[in-house]
Amino acid sequence: MLKQSGTLQSARNRVMDNKDQEKERGITILAKHTALIFPEGKRINLVDTPGHMDFGGEVERALQMVEGFLLLVDVNEGVRPGTRYVLRKALKLKLKPLIMINKVDRMLPNLMKNDNQSAENPDDESKIVTKVVEELQDLFLDVATDADQLDMTILYGSGRMGMASAVFPFNLRAGEVPSLGPLFKAIEQVIPPPKEVVSADDSSLQMLVGNVEDINDGASRIAIGRIFAGNIAVNQILGVALDNTGGKEVEKNDQDSLQLSAGKVTKIELICGVEKVSAQSAKFGDVARIYLSPLPNKVLAAGENLLPLRQCLIVGATLCSPKTPKAWPYIKPDLPSYSLIVLANTASWKGQEVEDKDKSRFSNIRDRLEKEALNNTSLRLENVPDRPNAIRIMGRGLLHLGVILEDLRREDYEFELLAPETVTKKDEDGNLLEPFEKVTIECKMVALGEIIPLLAHRHADLGECESVSQNGERVIQYCTMAARTISDLSLQIMKLTKGDAIYRQEFLGYLPYLKGIDTRRLNGAIVSVDDGYTTDYGLSLNKDKGNFFVRAGEYVHFGQIVGELNSKGTHMKQAQDMPLNITRIKESTNVRANAADAAKQTKSGFSSAMKSMEELLSWAASDEFVTVTPKSVRIRKQYFDGKTSRPKKH
Repeated sequence: MLKQSGTLQSARNRVMDNKDQEKERGITILAKHTALIFPEGKRINLVDTPGHMDFGGEVERALQMVEGFLLLVDVNEGVRPGTRYVLRKALKLKLKPLIMINKVDRMLPNLMKNDNQSAENPDDESKIVTKVVEELQDLFLDVATDADQLDMTILYGSGRMGMASAVFPFNLRAGEVPSLGPLFKAIEQVIPPPKEVVSADDSSLQMLVGNVEDINDGASRIAIGRIFAGNIAVNQILGVALDNTGGKEVEKNDQDSLQLSAGKVTKIELICGVEKVSAQSAKFGDVARIYLSPLPNKVLAAGENLLPLRQCLIVGATLCSPKTPKAWPYIKPDLPSYSLIVLANTASWKGQEVEDKDKSRFSNIRDRLEKEALNNTSLRLENVPDRPNAIRIMGRGLLHLGVILEDLRREDYEFELLAPETVTKKDEDGNLLEPFEKVTIECKMVALGEIIPLLAHRHADLGECESVSQNGERVIQYCTMAARTISDLSLQIMKLTKGDAIYRQEFLGYLPYLKGIDTRRLNGAIVSVDDGYTTDYGLSLNKDKGNFFVRAGEYVHFGQIVGELNSKGTHMKQAQDMPLNITRIKESTNVRANAADAAKQTKSGFSSAMKSMEELLSWAASDEFVTVTPKSVRIRKQYFDGKTSRPKKH
């Protein structure tokens, strides 16, 4: 889109995903804004949002900045849980929908036809596309808030080819170059242009702040958002209003309704493609970056009840007229459903991998998390009673929290984590509620015999099981489960099916708390009883006992969990943890044999069963720490004396 609109001369794939973890994971994590600038001067502001539900806060914030949305659906995957989530949020805001069924180029080259060639047997591929369209129609019927939203405009295209079409199969004439022209045309026809609320003076000025950035002077801040009414110019004095009044105008000094501050505009930037362009002003409809500095003390003192700029200028605030402050309606993101506790690192290897010792101080870790919560509106922080060197962080899911903590690790911080828990709440009658998930598992029919007992052990409410292949070999099993029972479910499903299954989960809502569920891990842990480098001999000697998390040549510590036992416990008796020495070196009887063994002892013949932070967190029990340092992520027992023990309740 950036290239064909003429905004950029060349554009690589995933040009908007500039965060390292986005490139590595292949997903969008942060919502980002760009603008298409056409040769005739027309401008279309675009906000790229994540599709994963764990980053729903980014989606909810971005949707409040736009008039409509382009819903991308992979033709090979169809409607995903994230598709339903994003669509429900967008339609609730009365945004205009435009649908693109993407990646149709991956189906078959023979879907492309021209004047001299007909498509070869396109029936099977057309059936796939028709099925996706039917899924979308059912989805809109399920989540639409009014009948007008059922009038869908559907395009078919390929992002890789830079092509969109209003018909399927494609109809390319001889010599015709694939184009996104039909998409640009549909945006103009379906998505309405912004409408300004005009007043005789500047009292109508309103810019909703969707993101903020700190400036190094310690007082100024950059507000990033959309101007819904009025204009903003350099050197202009702006009011900052923070409230949930729904846009109702209030008296300037009515602190019960608004928190107020003020600042001076020192710089304005607009986005053109992927570049920031300085401007002297920004008008309604623009998504702009406004640099604000606090007013001098004498000006600040003249206004009663004005707060410091940084205290008031946060996500959800409104830049407005200082004379008639008026807040734009802002809908806060959904509440978090997962939590975990971050603690100061107390492991025996504390400080060994940190170059900046200040990064080990918990006060600096707390400051960094508070800075993250400034823009990450789905993140909540709470102090932990009786634990000064601990803080509880709450988010949408393990992936959401894992991305944040991985950023800290890459910034040279070290800390420890307790096993995650689900966030409960009470209804109006005082009944305890907990989050539930809708789980979908696609697998071979023969694998269900092992999967069903696993689901039953976790008190899953089994739903429909439908066939997805003509011969009935592959099926989809639907079920509803309490979120606290599925932290490691995807790992167990993949292990049972040897990676063949397709696992999906979707947040369903808060339902009555299920009592009597035992969430303790059935498999015991393999725990190192020595410090040192693991050896091929030590691992080979114990390879039948379980799956290791380490490879030969890695340094392990006393009390570190290095694997998972194969043996399982039962509902009545949990499996024991097993202490092992995997740093053991084979004793040699002669010099020649000793030299050969020395060459082999750090040669890896094992692969790590799980190493990512999210995987270790989902596997950890309540008596275990996940220890995060700049160069490693390990898991250890909180209290270990070198003897066997049973896992504590998760």
